[in-house]
Amino acid sequence: MYTVPIKYVQFVMNRKQYKNQHLDQSKLELDTSVCFCAMMTGKNEGPVRWRTRLSIAAKMAKGLVFLHSKKIVHGAIKSSNVLLDKGGEARWSDYGLMQMTTLTKPEPGMMTRLKPNGYTPPEVGPNLSSINYKGDVYSFGVLLLELLTGKSPMALDEEGVLLPRWVESHTELTEVLDRPIAKYDHIHHADMLHLLHNVALPCVFSCPDKRPHMVEVEKHIKDLQNQEHRR
Repeated sequence: MYTVPIKYVQFVMNRKQYKNQHLDQSKLELDTSVCFCAMMTGKNEGPVRWRTRLSIAAKMAKGLVFLHSKKIVHGAIKSSNVLLDKGGEARWSDYGLMQMTTLTKPEPGMMTRLKPNGYTPPEVGPNLSSINYKGDVYSFGVLLLELLTGKSPMALDEEGVLLPRWVESHTELTEVLDRPIAKYDHIHHADMLHLLHNVALPCVFSCPDKRPHMVEVEKHIKDLQNQEHRR
């Protein structure tokens, strides 16, 4: 596995042969990381506190903004494709796989990683051929909901339930917050609900045109971070 260092955020690519004109191949270096999904399920060091989750959200948003600025659609956003190093830096893996499948013969298992799942936007068909920037925004919104609720979109999807619809089914949004942050970080409830109501839920609007751009999403998250730092 290889990483491409960018200031504050790094990206991971699994395909050595893929040459992307926007990334400096001379900076590739080996790295080992822990996936975001393992962290959220508490398989490492226990519950993840609110400030850590907000920091990860900001770094993930920054990374996706960078990819979009280079005209790269991630196309496979999910918690297992977010890797965290020992310093807490967030790295995107498997980005641009959809573009790779159009440029060269897919590697064995690549299309399996691209199959529809609980993060897939509703406008995308079974072959994921229509995924675009706003599709990435939807998937990122689901990732934010996972971060806030502690619920696995993949597990819910297997039960025939979409995480965005599960959240919207609750009249009191405080009820959907993950128990560890709801219990130990209750003084930050207003910020959690702001991220949920004003950022995550707009990202998962059914109509792609109504979803925000990633630049707007990143700004909202950074504003929340700045408020935290001033306290």
